[in-house]
Amino acid sequence: MEVTVTTADEFRMIPGFRKYEVSRGGDVRNARTGKLLRESLDRSTGSYKYTLDKDGGGHTSRNYRVLVEAAWGDA
Repeated sequence: MEVTVTTADEFRMIPGFRKYEVSRGGDVRNARTGKLLRESLDRSTGSYKYTLDKDGGGHTSRNYRVLVEAAWGDA
């Protein structure tokens, strides 16, 4: 008997970035379309980041850990 376990990541809205949601694992997606965003490597720090449009205009780059912490807390 084969058992298949599938878990759908839960996504939460990122405070200050209503267009985007983040999973506990650090995946970021467009909240409207569900399309996952592609991360880029920050060569100065060696960590991965996303460039997001802010609510009200402009854009910013954020480390995925900061996004996860903002949406999920320290848990």
